[in-house]
Amino acid sequence: MLSEEGGAKLLDQVTTIRIKRGVLQIETGDAVALYDLRLRWEQRILRAVKEQLPGIGVQAIRFALAGKGGRAVSEK
Repeated sequence: MLSEEGGAKLLDQVTTIRIKRGVLQIETGDAVALYDLRLRWEQRILRAVKEQLPGIGVQAIRFALAGKGGRAVSEK
């Protein structure tokens, strides 16, 4: 689904994806990529997940630097 929304450019930025308690957790290894994900992709990804995969119950996205524990949560 991410490749459909953003293509290879989006997937190249992402290192880990998981779902935990209704939160889609997306990690990247680069601070610039993290900023780009938040700024350009956050709402598109959340909307696409809710539309295309409603049964998994994602209500928010959390972006973080891989291995850093930094977090930003978006709930819509």
